[in-house]
Amino acid sequence: MQIMVTGCAGFIGSDLCEYLLAKKHEVIGVDNFNDYYDPNVKEFNVSTGHRAIDYAAAHGTPIRSVGDGTVVFAGWSKVGYGYLTSVHHNSTYQTNYAHQSKIIVKKGQRVTQGQVIGYVGSTGFSTGPHLHYEMLKNGVKINPLKEVLPPGKPIKEENKERYSTETEKYKKILE
Repeated sequence: MQIMVTGCAGFIGSDLCEYLLAKKHEVIGVDNFNDYYDPNVKEFNVSTGHRAIDYAAAHGTPIRSVGDGTVVFAGWSKVGYGYLTSVHHNSTYQTNYAHQSKIIVKKGQRVTQGQVIGYVGSTGFSTGPHLHYEMLKNGVKINPLKEVLPPGKPIKEENKERYSTETEKYKKILE
């Protein structure tokens, strides 16, 4: 199951975030995309603009590709990302998934939307387990939360009832 709680960076430590962490749900928090000095990186004596979204998650949580594409890099990054997977989706978009504990795809491999490509970790310039997610448009890092993207695959008809049942549980928790 995949859950996205936006703004969770502001309430990490609350009962809901702790519950989601304990249950290893796939996405449980968001640290905003910003062009700022990242205070977490000071421990590594480096200053950088944080042009990505950090999703807090338990170590070992599956990371899924956001869309179909080809893996153009899968391995250790020399610039602080730790274990990194880069997926080229088309002539416009590429996504990067950093700080993984384990990569399970190889360079040149085709991946599909939703396919597990690795697992959350804390490798490279990282102070705790999370997914550092970047989106590039024509080679330039952009804020993926503001990008208007083509629609993804819809929920299959046979899964809609189960989806509704599961989302109702979390709507009640969030109310």
